[in-house]
Amino acid sequence: MPGILGYWLVATGVGAPTVALILLFCLGRAANWSIRKIPGPSAPSWTFGNMKQLLLPKQYGDHEFNWQRSHGAVYRIKGCFGEDRLMLSDSGALQSIIGSTKFEHTPVFHNMVKLLSDGGSLSVVKGERHRRLRAALNPRFSAATVRQYEPTMQNAAQAITENLNAMLDIDSGQEIDMYPLLATATLTAISQVVLGCATVDAELIKDFVRNNTRAAALTAGLTSTSILADAIGARLPEWVWDLATLLPLEAFNVLRKVRQLARRIGRRVVQEKKNAAQEGGNDVFTQLLSSEGSDKMKRASLTEEDVIAQTSLFLIAGQEPAAHTLAFGLLELGRNLQFQDLLRREVLSFGLAYTDMPLLNAFIKEILRLYPISPLMERITVEDTIIPLAECITAVTGERVSQIPIRRGQIVNLAIASYQRLESLWGPDAHEFKPSRWLGGAAYQGGGTVGPYANLLAFLGGPRTCLGWRFATLEMQIIFSELVANFSFTLPVGGDSAGVRVQGSTILRPVTSTGEKGAVLCVTRVS
Repeated sequence: MPGILGYWLVATGVGAPTVALILLFCLGRAANWSIRKIPGPSAPSWTFGNMKQLLLPKQYGDHEFNWQRSHGAVYRIKGCFGEDRLMLSDSGALQSIIGSTKFEHTPVFHNMVKLLSDGGSLSVVKGERHRRLRAALNPRFSAATVRQYEPTMQNAAQAITENLNAMLDIDSGQEIDMYPLLATATLTAISQVVLGCATVDAELIKDFVRNNTRAAALTAGLTSTSILADAIGARLPEWVWDLATLLPLEAFNVLRKVRQLARRIGRRVVQEKKNAAQEGGNDVFTQLLSSEGSDKMKRASLTEEDVIAQTSLFLIAGQEPAAHTLAFGLLELGRNLQFQDLLRREVLSFGLAYTDMPLLNAFIKEILRLYPISPLMERITVEDTIIPLAECITAVTGERVSQIPIRRGQIVNLAIASYQRLESLWGPDAHEFKPSRWLGGAAYQGGGTVGPYANLLAFLGGPRTCLGWRFATLEMQIIFSELVANFSFTLPVGGDSAGVRVQGSTILRPVTSTGEKGAVLCVTRVS
């Protein structure tokens, strides 16, 4: 969600004095020798370091993946104002960090998510409160519970088929932007599963989505200004961010509207579910409220306010990330027609036995590997610690290093996309789309277990593992099966899907040649 702070700094005219203070702070910081002795790419600028290369490439990974080839899974880059940062795709380092309480979200990420979502959301709360919320919510997304949501997902998938058929009745074989259809389906599925939207005002949810789309548009466009602003924001106290939410600027008006709408939806749903809980229901809110009096719920200290506070998290996390991943999957099917044909045969043969389809599940794993929704994450140390490495590296001094001492306040980059393309873990063809790598049982060549699913970090891991990762994988199984069984997808004539690029650092998304989010494909019915 970069860009909001830059918008504020420019609009309020406080940027120059703030930058001056940050410069004084950075210049006065003691060098962390344990990091400075780690090799890495040269920085073209002291002001921006390597950040413009990392965050503003034409296509995500243009520089990052080359740096990994040259410097390995652990290397140093320069942040803004000469700051040293670590880029980590080493499996041992990543496992250690995501499972440790000594690393937290950076202030920029934490405060920007807090601006957009409720302050009581699972995505921003910490410590014991996070553990209590997690304990209450985890059972609602267990393997057994998620299977109960299958009919809802199937209805959402069938709605895409109906919409496509209606479009093709007007113009067969036309080019269709699949992203809006996918986004509608994923919103429908998450709304019904979590909220039970039979009686909730659909217009209220649509208003929420419209405003959230506006907020995403305002915050998604990375610029040089926003990169500097993020570097400054990492050093600003939380009260400055809280003050920012009160400013009468367009961006903050939209953010306030998103928060207000989410709370209105949550309050209305809770009020309805308090009655529905007595009648039964398997949506998440009903189940949470119906178990309010149980011993387990009392131990979790889940209140009505806790439930309401999760509304924006569920609606946002359940729609866009899933729609992006589905769009990337359809684009790859359009590029790989032979594989698409094989997948179609499997789907038509197996029917609804999703977990029994080896090609389908290999395809989903490969899409998640190549297109992790969050390709790059920042963490900051809250106390001095040591990062262990799975593989030793060679320092600029020539010594072999197996662990890296880190001081409190150090920012490190978790290079998720790089980890999932690391040739030592995934083979020399790690940058290629190759679902067959998952069929032999040896796709991952590292040691230990990383992440909750297939040794991927697409759903992260540790205490911050994506709550709905089972929901997301089942949703992909159902929607891909439905679409491949009924339609054929090819790239538009004369282009790689109208020049679709992979962009984003906070959230990976397909972007057309016009800069808009989309996935344009030629769609025809399967005869």
